[in-house]
Amino acid sequence: MPLEIRRVRPDEHEAAGALTLAAYETHLGATEDDYRRQLADVSTRDANSEVWVAVEDGRLLGNVTLCPPGSPYREIAAEDEGEFRMLAVDPAAQGRGVGTALVRLALDRARADGVRGMVLSTLATMGDAHRIYERLGLTRAPERDWSPVPGVDLLVYSLVFDTATLRFTVGEGDTAIAVGSGSLPVLGTPRLLAWCEAATCRALAPELARGSTSVGTRVTLEHAAPSPVGAEVEVTASIIHRDGRLVRFSVAARHAEDRKVVGTGEVTRVVVDAERFLARIQA
Repeated sequence: MPLEIRRVRPDEHEAAGALTLAAYETHLGATEDDYRRQLADVSTRDANSEVWVAVEDGRLLGNVTLCPPGSPYREIAAEDEGEFRMLAVDPAAQGRGVGTALVRLALDRARADGVRGMVLSTLATMGDAHRIYERLGLTRAPERDWSPVPGVDLLVYSLVFDTATLRFTVGEGDTAIAVGSGSLPVLGTPRLLAWCEAATCRALAPELARGSTSVGTRVTLEHAAPSPVGAEVEVTASIIHRDGRLVRFSVAARHAEDRKVVGTGEVTRVVVDAERFLARIQA
């Protein structure tokens, strides 16, 4: 079965705590019993933040704690930053991509929330975790390194998202009826896709050279919830990967009023010279 990433269940709290403690044990000193208790106490942590787990064939392989605004588990994040803590992978499952999947989940959730970036603290000895962070675009922020207690020095990694957020109001011309994608008076998927692409264009625009533009080449989109006429929808696009002229975005749409997720997906664009591009199709 493929790896499943989901919220921890109450009946898994004890096992998730034991796994976290096992993953951290080699990095802890003899006097850090208070932190050991925090690592093991998934029940309290999940009640005051979000604990997500990686599961395969019913077996817990890892977990991570997401710390949304207002959570007492936030340590260093500014109001417009995401933060995650206590990334842990079962020692027997390390090297199988579990940690990478959990960090991707944390980054995707932060992007969907529309924050400007991600920040986390880590021990200097956690080299395997550092390699995951660096592969996913996080970099060292030594000016933010800190020490929670004497003798414990924490390194900080951060990532600033290249994002843009646009707000739209669903009109009669945006419905599935109007765009020919259905028979109901709710936001049509083609229109949602167009709004997502508009957000990607806005996110990329500040860095385009004169005469350059971008064209969409690939889209995946899950339209998760209906939006009636009059609803306000916020669409956020965040750059998640670059490869030369190719740029891939994570996109997320939410109702402005209750923050309910309307849709999520990815859009790939390629930067081109506008005149040369048009010349090829007009030849």
